[in-house]
Amino acid sequence: MATTTVFLVLQRSISRLTVNTSSNGGGPVYHEAIYVTHGSGCIKVCLLQTQEREVPFISSVEVVLLWVNLYSQMETNATFHLVTRTNLGGEEIRFAGALSDEKYNRIWTKGTTPSNCSVDEIVPDFVSETENDPPLSVLLNSIHSVTSDAIILTVNLSHLTPQPAYFVFYLTESILVNPSDTTIVEIMINGGDQKMVAAPDAGKCRVVTIYPLMVAGPTINITLAPANGSSLPPLIAAIEVLTRTGLHSSAQTLKISLSYAVKRKSAKTYAELAQETGLPNVYVAQILKCQALLSPEAACMLRALPGLPEDLVLEMMEPPRRSYDPLLIQDLAIYR
Repeated sequence: MATTTVFLVLQRSISRLTVNTSSNGGGPVYHEAIYVTHGSGCIKVCLLQTQEREVPFISSVEVVLLWVNLYSQMETNATFHLVTRTNLGGEEIRFAGALSDEKYNRIWTKGTTPSNCSVDEIVPDFVSETENDPPLSVLLNSIHSVTSDAIILTVNLSHLTPQPAYFVFYLTESILVNPSDTTIVEIMINGGDQKMVAAPDAGKCRVVTIYPLMVAGPTINITLAPANGSSLPPLIAAIEVLTRTGLHSSAQTLKISLSYAVKRKSAKTYAELAQETGLPNVYVAQILKCQALLSPEAACMLRALPGLPEDLVLEMMEPPRRSYDPLLIQDLAIYR
């Protein structure tokens, strides 16, 4: 068992994620990331040891082309890591060959039906493709509360530091619904009111995206409650949760702008910021001007600055674009 840091290297940008391979009781650990290549023609994956006596390893790597515009609200200069993709009310769905309705080899894991819910079988009436192109087999079942109580779902999140999250909810309505009834679902994440949405017509699917929303582990609590005016209980067919980590090199200008914004918001000099963080004033100035590499030790101290986004801290820990990338020295092409 090992804890491995995986670097996804795209053009000259790096997305870092630590994967704990012992987190699944010895079973396989899957990790999925979504990003835009921008025609780079090359994707590199680098595994590094993060702790002594632990060996980084990987069994297989798969790259799938998304030839349609899935997840339209995602920025094209960031990497999104899958937290969960759950089929509620149905079995696990995987790519099963050329005739599979899951075209992108996504894994829709079987969800646990809450004790206050039952499963509905849907008679589909889908005239056009559903947003994000979920497989039809995922939309054929949904769960709904058998009482007026809310549906409560818990998503495990390993990262304890706040990160922007991308939520997708798939709501499918039974064909047996009385036309005079209405279903209005209030979606709340970690206790906050996020969105109120009416369920689709009978046999159809409505896709609800909530992004961005800052979340932190160890869990995310999702509540789907009947809203005022709803005569039917809440329902849901499937859910996807992804987190965003870091901005790519195409966003270097944005990174500098955000760094300056943090300083302007503080209304303090570099010397005052240095005193607040316990770091040398010249080093603080170089970091906020993206002219120096932020070390892990200094990152803990820099987080004391108010309004400093976590993904910006992670980006500051990458080598500035005017200096070399330590990973490049491991590429044999450098010596040719």
